[in-house]
Amino acid sequence: MADCRAIMSRGPAGLPLEEAEAEIHAKGTVHVWMKRPLLVVRATGTLTVVAARAMANAAHRLVEPGGRYMSFHDWEDLTDYESEARRILTEASARHRANMERTHILLRSRLLVAALDAGRVFLKHIVAYSSRDAFEAELRMALQNKLGAPTRPPPPR
Repeated sequence: MADCRAIMSRGPAGLPLEEAEAEIHAKGTVHVWMKRPLLVVRATGTLTVVAARAMANAAHRLVEPGGRYMSFHDWEDLTDYESEARRILTEASARHRANMERTHILLRSRLLVAALDAGRVFLKHIVAYSSRDAFEAELRMALQNKLGAPTRPPPPR
């Protein structure tokens, strides 16, 4: 099996970094790939308002033509978030709920896991992962199928 860190030097599931929209700043980075009907994000450091707006804007562009989409967020290397960034993403998620099949999020930070668990009370479409292998397998399957819905139920955290 390929080394996961080698895969991540490109992007989740080996996506080329040059195909991503990037926001790079002192506190962290966010790379966004739009592979209709998929939105794929890799974020590191602190989730800032700038990063959250980049993700929300990409989701908005995906739903403009209509239809449904699925998102994959590699947040394994996020360590913190700005409260306003969380608000922006929660509002965007609620606004696009009718168009969203499922949101897959890979997390390691206990702070972010707690914040996500609080949000999942209202946003039931979110599936959290603590395993990179499980997250990458689901993303690869979605990239191959591009159907916007998993062919099997998501694995438990």
